[in-house]
Amino acid sequence: MRLHCDPAGASCRAILLFAAEAGIRLDIVVVDLAAGEHLSHAFGELNPARTVPVLEDGRLRLTDCTAILRHLAAKAPDPAWQEDCPRVQGLVQWFRHDFAHCFAHGLVYPRVMPRHGWPNLEAGELPRRRAERASRQHFDRLEEELRHSRGPYLGGTAPCLADYAGAGLVTLGELIDWDLSPWPAVTRWVAAMQARPRWAAVNGPFAGPWQRCRPAPMATAA
Repeated sequence: MRLHCDPAGASCRAILLFAAEAGIRLDIVVVDLAAGEHLSHAFGELNPARTVPVLEDGRLRLTDCTAILRHLAAKAPDPAWQEDCPRVQGLVQWFRHDFAHCFAHGLVYPRVMPRHGWPNLEAGELPRRRAERASRQHFDRLEEELRHSRGPYLGGTAPCLADYAGAGLVTLGELIDWDLSPWPAVTRWVAAMQARPRWAAVNGPFAGPWQRCRPAPMATAA
């Protein structure tokens, strides 16, 4: 299987971490988003939406992070990875859509990626406050999910597919100094995920180029 990805991206990190821990071999083709490689004609033929990740498995081509995670889970040698639990399915969907829309695309990316930013601070104040309020509600939900879990992960004593789908998104908050202290269970969960044996190797690119995108501090909503 061949994965076209930017290793610093949240969606790509989710897939890379899961594959590494599940023992699934992927041939990696790096697509440098910062350099605009996804806008090339060649990549447009691979994925007309010009987004990463893209997984090629024989004649099958998948361009959605959730679909790729599910496809890899079905191939994982350990049956514990199989996504047959409605709760896990719902959490994966929630992370990749509602959570990502509010937190990543609504709050983080506009501050660290110029092409996603607001024209000025005044124009961005209202959407930023809305995104922050919605993001806090999503973190409240994640806190409750983790409090009712039987272990440090959403999957209990071991990570499930939802843990991999969400960890890359939640840790984007490091780029804007997002304070996790109001959510102690989330804080413990992030620490548990970052202590995973493959985390450092997979997330190395995130600690480089992305961390250089850190913006100047901004006032937070009351």
